[in-house]
Amino acid sequence: MVCDLQDGSYQFSLPLPKFMSMEAEDVGATGGDVGVAPMPGVMEKLCVTVGDTVKMGDPLFIIIAMKMEVCSLINILQNIRKILIVNDKFADI
Repeated sequence: MVCDLQDGSYQFSLPLPKFMSMEAEDVGATGGDVGVAPMPGVMEKLCVTVGDTVKMGDPLFIIIAMKMEVCSLINILQNIRKILIVNDKFADI
């Protein structure tokens, strides 16, 4: 959305990307933080399993999108309670 302000300036408002605005309930998780794909792509490798304890900087998964490998890293100390995707399946944001 673009707003033309009275002083001749413009203000831009962009919607928050889906992967940044997802809530735990949206993906069937229960509480805590939810890791989501930063872009659509094919799940190349899951780096965690249910029950793992991961710390800041640990890789969660690798997605291939547009001939690039995208590695998603965890940003907090967390226990993995549920995984909602498997290898070689398409991951949407």
